Amino acid sequence: MAGDEINEESLEFSKACAESVLSKLEARSDKFYLPANIYGGDLGAALSLVRSTALFPEFAGQSRLLLTAILAAPKDTAARGVIDGVGAQAYAIAFASAILNEVPAAEKISDALRHQISARQAPRTSADLDLLHGLLGLCLAGFRLADAMARTPDSSLIGCAESLVEFVVLMDDRSLLAAMGCGASHGLSGVALAFFTFDRVGIHPAAAEQALRCLNLERHFWLQLEPTFDPKSDAERSWCRGTAGLTAAQIAATRTNIGISNIFSHPLEPLSPPQSPELLSLCCGLLGHCELMSRAANFIGDTSLNARSKREFELATKVFMSGKFCEISTIGLFRGLSGFLWTATTIHQGGACPSILLLE
Repeated sequence: MAGDEINEESLEFSKACAESVLSKLEARSDKFYLPANIYGGDLGAALSLVRSTALFPEFAGQSRLLLTAILAAPKDTAARGVIDGVGAQAYAIAFASAILNEVPAAEKISDALRHQISARQAPRTSADLDLLHGLLGLCLAGFRLADAMARTPDSSLIGCAESLVEFVVLMDDRSLLAAMGCGASHGLSGVALAFFTFDRVGIHPAAAEQALRCLNLERHFWLQLEPTFDPKSDAERSWCRGTAGLTAAQIAATRTNIGISNIFSHPLEPLSPPQSPELLSLCCGLLGHCELMSRAANFIGDTSLNARSKREFELATKVFMSGKFCEISTIGLFRGLSGFLWTATTIHQGGACPSILLLE
């Protein structure tokens, strides 16, 4: 499914981003920056570069070599979650496998992930439910990797995921909301994103029900605070801590076989663009807004959303090229130049490619 092509100026800018990311990664190939980190490290930048070869095939060979080198680079694997450490490597390998037609370093990472999960015995705490940094994200990455390797998930991975679902089942609504808060990074939307994955792989019969519960709790919180889903601060509009995270989880919910119309009228209902024109990043700004609109266009069959995403992406590139201050100052994925590459590719493919904001 082809999307609305971005204008020539934005396309040239995106290509310049690819060249800049490629150049910087090659320049520090003797010592990569945060090689096990997807958020702001070189792992995320390389993953975005490989993904963008759908748009810029001339960079395919170099980008594949760089991603392979980063995955093989020495690194600290103590971090948990899906954004750093073993979980990030597992997720990156699984994501890239469909592009590379291979699963590089999978055995080593699979073993390390299994060891880390086995070491985290019950009882569970709310910190374990943090998608980016907790056990929840580690489990999600494990299921993604097992799927890429065409393997049945390890029993320790299944048991860990089941224990997280059961932990949420036992929490009352007030305690769950107070412990987790909102957003995809560390809040209820992140729990829902992971639990929808657990449901798809058949891990726990209550996974989908609890995912919906998390969505309902967060949606109710925002409606009490802002009845029109029009938060006053950009933090409250973001993917990481705000209503865009709820949007991501609601888009993911459309892939399930459960009834969702009683919770929201439209997956994009809570999505509000950032108010600050200089807030551009995938995590907190306009690029994330574009990414979610394009992905929703594919899920619900509304092509007008991809056209809107294209216009907003062109605005984002214009703001950046104007030289105005913005938070993008690195080549990283979530808050750097690689975010432009990621979103340009999504728009080019009509939202048909998996999104990092849905942890697909």
